[in-house]
Amino acid sequence: GVILQSMAETNPADAFAILQKLPLDERTPELFGQILSQWSRVDPAAATNAALSLPLGQDRSRALEDVADAWAKADPAAALAWVETLPTGSVSDSAFSNALGELVQKDPEAAEKYLPSLPNDDARNQMQGQIVQALAKSDPASAVNYLAQISDSKTLNDAIQTIAATWAQNDRGAALAWAQSLPTDLGDARNNAIGGVMDNWIKADPAAAANYVAAHFSDENFAGKAADTASALAASNPQAALNWVANLPTGANHDGAVGAVLNVVANSNPQTAWNDATQLLDGKSLDNALDSIADTWTQQAPMDALPMIMAMPEGDARAEAVEKLTSALVVHDSLATSEWVNTLPAGPSHDAAVASLISAEGKNDPATAFNWATTVGENDSHRQPLLSQTLDVLAAKDPVAAYSAVQAANLTDAERQSLLVIIQKHEPTP
Repeated sequence: GVILQSMAETNPADAFAILQKLPLDERTPELFGQILSQWSRVDPAAATNAALSLPLGQDRSRALEDVADAWAKADPAAALAWVETLPTGSVSDSAFSNALGELVQKDPEAAEKYLPSLPNDDARNQMQGQIVQALAKSDPASAVNYLAQISDSKTLNDAIQTIAATWAQNDRGAALAWAQSLPTDLGDARNNAIGGVMDNWIKADPAAAANYVAAHFSDENFAGKAADTASALAASNPQAALNWVANLPTGANHDGAVGAVLNVVANSNPQTAWNDATQLLDGKSLDNALDSIADTWTQQAPMDALPMIMAMPEGDARAEAVEKLTSALVVHDSLATSEWVNTLPAGPSHDAAVASLISAEGKNDPATAFNWATTVGENDSHRQPLLSQTLDVLAAKDPVAAYSAVQAANLTDAERQSLLVIIQKHEPTP
């Protein structure tokens, strides 16, 4: 096989002739394909005739497909003309599709004439998208003109985004001007086109993109890119990014941009990120930022994060942070963590910590886990699931101990009855 492959590089006809004389078990479809593909690069017509000379069957079909693929790469127009001479079937369909795909890339305008011969609207829409993509790479203006030929709305919207993103790689200013000139009734298509150009700009030159976003912040198409811009700036200069977001007009986009910078800062200095969040944000945006920073901080250094988290006012944000903190602490010292949780006053943070503790350690000591569950506040949504979950594990191991635990626990009558039902499922059948 190696010898024939080497021979095929200079004399594929002889290599093919020798291959046909080999024993059947050595004449593999892969070897036929390699030789014929090599032959197709220098004489596709001869390679085609050679493939057609093979006996009917799967090997012949595969050989024809290999020839068609190689021919399509070298001369897609000629390959298409040859495909039209083949009888209909899977080979001709595959060869036609491959050759047409190659022609679209090399000569999209020539490929357009084959649109009517495609089998259905989906195939035609797909090819129009490919034509736009090919035109946009070489001549964006022609791609824009071609949009008038597209009737399917989804294909049109996708084509607009393709032109914007492709054009932006070579001429960002022209691409942005075109995207902004699109009719506003195009809705998402126009917005996504502008967004695609901005994505390219943010990636290539975040500082210049930041200046443009700040100058056009009244337009949601640009204000909505503030968070992405801030992240890109912060990747190289977190302080410059913080200075930039601090000067943006207040609102949801400002807060999103601040949060994006703080996420980057938190990876290297969560304390700084925490301090900046309290200065730049408030309300729900502050809660979200602190929760994200706490997530990073507790993974890096939970003991350092503890005093800052516990200094937060009681509420959902603090409870979420405490839950993450408990998960991080219990990995290092489960006993010390459980003792710390027992010191927490009743409230959402205590209940969240108990839930985290049970999740980590409950299966190791179900009796203790059940006792933890009973300390969760009666109005907390964690309480009933935790009681049921921990008792189920305990009852599976020791129904008698589970019964005693339920009788001794501080429970409502309804809770006690529902838990006794769980125990009954684990009692041995008489």
